[in-house]
Amino acid sequence: MHVHSTSDVVVHMAHEEPIESAPPQGSYFDIEIPEGVDAAFLAALPVEIREEVLRDYSRQQRAQRLARSTGIGDDSGAQSAGGSGNDLQPLDPEFLSALPPDLQDEIIAQHERSIRLANERQNAIVDDAAAVIESLPPTLRAQVLADAHESVLQVLPQNVVAEARRLRANFEHQVLMRLARLLAPGRFRQTARSNQNSFGINVPFGTLAGNTNLATNIVKELFDRNSIIVIVILFFVDPSRLHIQRLQKLVRSMCLHSKTCEFMIWCLLAVFNELDASANDYEELVGLSAGFIDSISVNCGHMQFERAIKFVSEQGKVKIHPLAAINVARYILETLINLAKAFPGQFLPVRLRKNVSSDEPVIHDTVPFSQFWQDVYKYVINFCKIIRFESYPLLMTNSDQMHIFKILMDGKLSDDGLTAGRLLLLEALRALTPYVANFVNSLLITSVETLGNRLLRLIKLFIKELEEVPFGDETILAESSDQPSTSRFIFILMRIFQWSLHYSEFTNFFQARKFVASYHSEKLSSLRNFTVIISFQKDGSLSSALAGLDPLWEATSICLKRLERAGTHAALVLQPTAEAFFIVHASAVCDIELARQHEHPDAQKLIHFTERHRNVINQVLRQNGHTFIESPFSALLHIPKLLDFDVKRKYFLRQIQRMEDRARSDSIGIRVRRSHLFSDSFRELFRLRGPEWKSRFYVVFEGEEGQDAGGLLREWFSIITREIFNPNYALFLTAPGDRVTYMINKSSHINPEHLDYFKFVGRIIAKAIYEDKQLDCYFTRAFYKHILSIPVRTLDLESEDPSFHKSLEFLLTNPVEDFGTDLTFSLEVEEFGERKLRELKENGASIIVTDGNKEEYVKLVSQMKMTGSINQQLKAFLDGFYEIIPKDLISIFNEQELELLISGLPNFDIDDLFANTDYKSYSKSSPQIQWFWKALRSFEDEDRAKFLQFVTGTSKVPLQGFASLEGMNGIQKFSIHLDSRSSDRLPTAHTCFNQLDLPQYESYEKLRDMLLLAVRECTEGFGFA
Repeated sequence: MHVHSTSDVVVHMAHEEPIESAPPQGSYFDIEIPEGVDAAFLAALPVEIREEVLRDYSRQQRAQRLARSTGIGDDSGAQSAGGSGNDLQPLDPEFLSALPPDLQDEIIAQHERSIRLANERQNAIVDDAAAVIESLPPTLRAQVLADAHESVLQVLPQNVVAEARRLRANFEHQVLMRLARLLAPGRFRQTARSNQNSFGINVPFGTLAGNTNLATNIVKELFDRNSIIVIVILFFVDPSRLHIQRLQKLVRSMCLHSKTCEFMIWCLLAVFNELDASANDYEELVGLSAGFIDSISVNCGHMQFERAIKFVSEQGKVKIHPLAAINVARYILETLINLAKAFPGQFLPVRLRKNVSSDEPVIHDTVPFSQFWQDVYKYVINFCKIIRFESYPLLMTNSDQMHIFKILMDGKLSDDGLTAGRLLLLEALRALTPYVANFVNSLLITSVETLGNRLLRLIKLFIKELEEVPFGDETILAESSDQPSTSRFIFILMRIFQWSLHYSEFTNFFQARKFVASYHSEKLSSLRNFTVIISFQKDGSLSSALAGLDPLWEATSICLKRLERAGTHAALVLQPTAEAFFIVHASAVCDIELARQHEHPDAQKLIHFTERHRNVINQVLRQNGHTFIESPFSALLHIPKLLDFDVKRKYFLRQIQRMEDRARSDSIGIRVRRSHLFSDSFRELFRLRGPEWKSRFYVVFEGEEGQDAGGLLREWFSIITREIFNPNYALFLTAPGDRVTYMINKSSHINPEHLDYFKFVGRIIAKAIYEDKQLDCYFTRAFYKHILSIPVRTLDLESEDPSFHKSLEFLLTNPVEDFGTDLTFSLEVEEFGERKLRELKENGASIIVTDGNKEEYVKLVSQMKMTGSINQQLKAFLDGFYEIIPKDLISIFNEQELELLISGLPNFDIDDLFANTDYKSYSKSSPQIQWFWKALRSFEDEDRAKFLQFVTGTSKVPLQGFASLEGMNGIQKFSIHLDSRSSDRLPTAHTCFNQLDLPQYESYEKLRDMLLLAVRECTEGFGFA
């Protein structure tokens, strides 16, 4: 009996013909029978042998597949080496044999798939390259195929490769023919002199090259010899600092001109001739100074640099650094080779470039190469002398120009002449050299100081005359009260001059009168105009350059104060001087931050001057509001608190008008139902973008006839303002402190669309301001501050949360231990119905409040209390508001003025307020009370409105009069309490109680001034704040 191995059995099964009567494959067993195995044969084997046979068969199949995969991988690698682009590596048989069978199958299948995809990509690349070449124009196609690399040709079809080789052979043949034509004496053309010359007869060698490959003289010569020398020296510059290929292209372009080409070649050869003569003792040689050539250096290693060129003598003897010589030699040879290819005839001797029969003499260039270095040295030395000469300040005076300058500086020109002279000087200063401009600038400063001193003498004379005028009972103002403003001003001045003439014995009085009476004073206008010119030219502080004018500014301030007694119009005569003062000092205000303005001396002077003459300056701006932004007073926009509300409002509306002119578009209609006005308006307008809100609106009420000529829009604003505060929308709440103003409802989240509504409300209020429409709505002081990006203060919390404000006041006035609990720098706020702990500062939850840091705690907790729980509502409102009115434009107002801008100036009856006022520790007959009411009646409408805001928190006047004035505890009349502390304190107010604390002032003037200061500056905080 013969015993067969399992491998023999497997081979037998693979080659033996299956038995016809064998049952279907896989029907005997529950196992899967591989393809190619005879099932009947397996059925005759024992179970143990059968399993071993199947394992050996599977192992043999994997080995065969592995061999096939390895062969494919080897072929792929060979193709990759040949440039086919397939970089797949063959599988390692040893690695595969160590893996489990199922993992072997998976890896082999993945490798086969990768090979198949790579072959497909390779075929696609070949097809793409052939397609691109086929799409090229014939000329470009021929050039590409002729220049193609062998690796590129291997991936192209055979017909394209054959075409490329044919083109390359043609190109090589043309090159050979061109070279043969260059060296042949005269085979390809006749001579220029005679048509009878046969091949090679009477034609000098090189005639063809010398005549057809020369640079031409038709091209214009652009470079002189000195310029060419400098360009040649550039070959010594370090390649890291100069693009040598661009320099070589420049040289080739320059050589299009024949003479330039000859000189360039000679210079290059002169440099190359010197390179091999570099001395070994180069470092010991002491070179002469050679200007900018000394800055050309060579890196010797370890950050050591030495001069590349040294001139040993003034005769041009030169030594070149050995390290520099290597690179320069290579660059010059490359350049000469390029020139030889482009202009081969230029390298032939001059005799060979000329016809022997020519009568022109043959030019022999016998200039030695050493002459090049002599020319270099002479040029550099002369150039350095010119540079030093240019550094000397030169000034030539022209009599005509000086005459014009003296006329301009004399101060006797009209306004038109001054304007023209100012433009002339500005253009001249821009065109002149810096030294001449500085000279003219010094003349301007001297002239301004001289003119200022002349004006100072006149102002002092006028002040002396004003001191002798008996103004006592202001009879002049009474007598001229029915005159127009300009006539009244002239009348007052004439009466002053008449009395001055009676008391004064000054001989030059009429000169002073002429100076004062002229509103467009020539001298003052000259001072103003030329300080403007100096302000454009002076680099440093203009006030320091014109420090000599400080006495003039002081005298002007004194004179303005005296003239204010006759009315603000009388002081307008010194407007040009005030403008000159602003020009000198305004730069400090415009260039520094608001927080640092009080630190700069010029800013301090300007602020002090404006505060002292606020009425006069604001009166100037009222009369010249249309030129405010172009005037020197525009610097006050950086200190807006010094401007009156009406001045700022006029400027604001003018800027809005400019925005409207730029954004002019079609009108937008609003079709609404009166019963659903808010929701319909929201539906109609919320889809509009910010710029579209600046268009004109017209309103159509459904079911009503009539065209909107402005009345329906005002009615729409009035109705929608009431709807904004409708409790059903849950957007705003009445402030508990005064029960009049509104604040954002922190529980507005119960309305799912509340954020969209807040953005819509922000747009509505901004649109009303944009259209200059007053709204009957009043908000808390903190809300206005949010719009203006002003930090809220503890005092603002009183109207929104009186009890919390009272607890903070107790904390500030008592030790922390008396508060009864441990406080940290954190606060629990409610946001969208969730209570969250917010830290007031970093790691605030672990910082204990003490007597030392409780003021900081009160400040931070007040800000968090008024903003923490309404952050998202507030952001939505401000996003809508700023889409229509820019943030930087609205910020010129304070919170009081913003309320007046939205709601308008109130018109309240002072007699009604007087009849509904209570007193504590005062009586109606007290001098301070009588002075108080007299001062209040003397206030302008704007200051009266601010007073009402100061004591009640809002400018809203009760509909039923001041008898119905609301307070924290219901109806609460206005009351005046005695402040028994120092009379140097400002009045303080408690808006929740409509209470004014008035100190016992000694005079009416002091009471009025202190009350007016408190009313105007209350945004800075007084009393508890």
